[in-house]
Amino acid sequence: MTDLPPSSDLPVEHLAACFNKVTNSYKFYWFLAILEHLRENHSAVIPINDLLARMVASVWYPANYFRLSFGKQDRLGQIAVQVGEHTLLPIDSKRQEVIHSIQELSANSPTAYEITSLGEYAPFRFLRPFFTQQLRGLSDWKVNEKIKGLAEQTFTDPQSPCIYRFVSQPAAAIEIQASWFKYLNQHLKI
Repeated sequence: MTDLPPSSDLPVEHLAACFNKVTNSYKFYWFLAILEHLRENHSAVIPINDLLARMVASVWYPANYFRLSFGKQDRLGQIAVQVGEHTLLPIDSKRQEVIHSIQELSANSPTAYEITSLGEYAPFRFLRPFFTQQLRGLSDWKVNEKIKGLAEQTFTDPQSPCIYRFVSQPAAAIEIQASWFKYLNQHLKI
């Protein structure tokens, strides 16, 4: 288990468990994207597309400059290379330039489709440790909808709130729960 700062009113052990069974880098980069957004914007509502763009931007330099492989199953590095080929951004582009270029991609482009496909699992699977008991034995194709419903139900639970829920105003987004928002901001440097 990863040691995180304790909290008397939050299930920090569930957040730590998010990183226990990891076969790809998505959960790590998803969480880093959330933290980065909180640091820069101080907003509890975060568009999923913004987080996906930040994930790709995080691997931009190692994937394009060093051709770092993130593993056979992990497509994050491949997507970063694909963005470079599609946008013709130089390898040494600044992070904000990469994020902006990703956000400007045509929704119909194969590269945009690849980036969007990252959002099919990462946001939901990240929450899985919060609902281990409720998801036990559930078919994989039913997990996302179940997690979405459970995140909504537990969002206001004072004893064991989920870290975020899914919202759709104005676009697909996550909303960080108030106590978690305070906790993450308080421990952002760690």
